[in-house]
Amino acid sequence: MLHPAYVAPEGGSTLAAIVGPSTLAIQQTREEQGLMGTSTAETVRHEVELPLSGGEATALAVDGRGDGAFVGTSAGRSSTSISRTASRRSSGPFRPAPPAPVSPRSVSHR
Repeated sequence: MLHPAYVAPEGGSTLAAIVGPSTLAIQQTREEQGLMGTSTAETVRHEVELPLSGGEATALAVDGRGDGAFVGTSAGRSSTSISRTASRRSSGPFRPAPPAPVSPRSVSHR
């Protein structure tokens, strides 16, 4: 397991880690409070093969909601993003987006 990323927004947590040259593992735990004060937790694990355009996955970040992950490669010129197609409360799959070039010029500074 390399480059773990963790976020714990209200109602659950997300742990993501690179587990192979192009494989990302994501574990999510969702907690719900019942009407009678009891809570339940559900943990779901996904593995996603990344469509990398060069190099191996070497950097990882998870958004603050735990619904998206951003992966950088050893080539330094490409990345891919992983996002949930369903809402956070769903156990729908994560889907990779096509790799996109990354450069300092692609960021707008205001």
